[in-house]
Amino acid sequence: MHVLTGIPVDPSTYLTWGWLSVSVPNLIMMVITVGLFVLALVLPFPAGREQPAERRERSGHTERSASASPEERR
Repeated sequence: MHVLTGIPVDPSTYLTWGWLSVSVPNLIMMVITVGLFVLALVLPFPAGREQPAERRERSGHTERSASASPEERR
C-alpha cells in the first residue's frame, strides 16, 4: 500500500449551478454519452439506405397478389 501514497490525490473541480453540482470528469462523460446516443439515433443502419423494393429483390422475396388463392400463396 505504500506505493499508492506517492500519488497526489486532488479533488476534482466542481461546477455548481443552483442546486446542481457536477464534477468536470462526470460532465465530460455525460456529454460523450449523450453525443453517442444522438449519433446512434441519427446515423442510419447500413441496410436502411435501400428502398424496400430493392431490399425485397435482393432477398429473393416477391410480392404476392392479395386476390391470389391460398394454394397460389404457398
